[in-house]
Amino acid sequence: MRAPLAPAALALGFVLAGGGAATAAKPRGKLTCKVTFQDGTSVKLPARRLRLLADEPVECTLTVTESDPAYLARVQTHWKEVDDRGKLVARDGDEHSGAVDIGTPLVARLLAEKDYSACTSFTIDARILDEKGKASWKKTLKVKLFCDD
Repeated sequence: MRAPLAPAALALGFVLAGGGAATAAKPRGKLTCKVTFQDGTSVKLPARRLRLLADEPVECTLTVTESDPAYLARVQTHWKEVDDRGKLVARDGDEHSGAVDIGTPLVARLLAEKDYSACTSFTIDARILDEKGKASWKKTLKVKLFCDD
């Protein structure tokens, strides 16, 4: 019959197996997006009954709340629109990427007809990638646009 392991030996085995303080914490991000209108007022997204004009860009800020090294962050938009033949076609906006660390956010300025289409609802995808290029954190923000015509 074996003798039970001492608590110190159990803790050492836990650290050597990859648990506890030996592993780096995954980064946690925060995505905030807003649109600033011509009159100076701003609205945080998502918002109800929102209509965006061509000269009213969306500004998204991706911050990291916990991270050891700087990570690569990406913000991209996706939407579907009807083409000339009447078929629904998936579209992707430009990819906005850069390094993000605590105190150094990624600010993406999304422009109409480049990152989204007027009067078409779209999604904003934000990802923080690890050193292997895999998404270690992601957030999707759905923006429903309102057009009365």
